Amino acid sequence: MPFTSEVDWSLVDFIFAAILLGTIGVACECAPRLSAPLAVRALIVIGTVVVVCTIWADAAVGIFD
Repeated sequence: MPFTSEVDWSLVDFIFAAILLGTIGVACECAPRLSAPLAVRALIVIGTVVVVCTIWADAAVGIFD
């Protein structure tokens, strides 16, 4: 990255982050349209956020290695 030499991110890292953030966005947009009960919508969104945050944390620092 041009701002600091401490962060060694490549284009693949930014694409990976965009895919993860896009996944959350799609889940939050599609959940209300695909399910009627509020509880089901909330579980879909919360579940997606938990999964994406877990993947993000593992990719960032390797928690599960």
